[in-house]
Amino acid sequence: MQNVLYAVQSRTHPGKVRANNQDALGTILDWKETLQLTDKDLLQRGHLFAVADGMGGHAAGEVASQLAIDTLFRTYYTDPWQDPRTNLTQAIHAANQAILHYAETHPEMTGMGTTLVVALYGSWGWIFANVGDSRAYLFRDGRIRQVTEDHSWVAEQTRLGVLTPEQAAHHPLRNIITRSLGSEETLDPDIFTQPPQPGDVVLLCSDGLSNLVQENEIARLLKSYPLDEVAEKLLDLALERGAPDNVTLILIRLENGKPRRSRSLFPWMALLAAILALGGFLFWSYLRPRPPAQA
Repeated sequence: MQNVLYAVQSRTHPGKVRANNQDALGTILDWKETLQLTDKDLLQRGHLFAVADGMGGHAAGEVASQLAIDTLFRTYYTDPWQDPRTNLTQAIHAANQAILHYAETHPEMTGMGTTLVVALYGSWGWIFANVGDSRAYLFRDGRIRQVTEDHSWVAEQTRLGVLTPEQAAHHPLRNIITRSLGSEETLDPDIFTQPPQPGDVVLLCSDGLSNLVQENEIARLLKSYPLDEVAEKLLDLALERGAPDNVTLILIRLENGKPRRSRSLFPWMALLAAILALGGFLFWSYLRPRPPAQA
């Protein structure tokens, strides 16, 4: 596990319609220095990534999503250690309580809440958790699948067989969430585990992306481009399609060595190889020393 590196790309954008961005994200790369975490800490507790999609008027959604991310990271990495699943669940409960308490002490924030989706990577593998309809996808061996299950009305109707996935994707009630942080005193996140494999790519995203970009499109991009370009292209696709909501995503790829270089370097490498080949041809054809001619 110590020899396997990961590459990370993240993007967030208010979209084309919303005046502000109520999404928030956090990665261990952002928090390692803030919390003064050591390599020993990360070996024990793993590497945490999260996306939150806030809701509520008068900037309440912004506050809720950022409060969820801040509380999640601080609690997970500073509470007494038990095991990754227990500590992650406790950190999500702490985020829920933090939002409820803030709303109680700030009446103008009444009704604030947020979704949350989390990926935790460590020696135990992947642990995913979610509350709401922000999603985690896993891309492996050329195939992509949604790991988490949406806590939304249309998702529940789809699981019951009342709606087809196609009907759910366009249903007028598709934005109705049945579970969120800040909505009730006690809630349990869904937890999913997965053994890791070099080359895995995990995508965490708000519904501002998943409502507009299909799984097969995500998979096609991941097959064709380096991680940084995939992140840009996913965001561009959402914006091209109107982006009526905020758009946020994190991509994490497990490496079996050094991260793959961006494709933007490939043309220069090809040009250098061509120049060297031409130089070698000219040298051996015209410039190399020749033996004197015999009389």
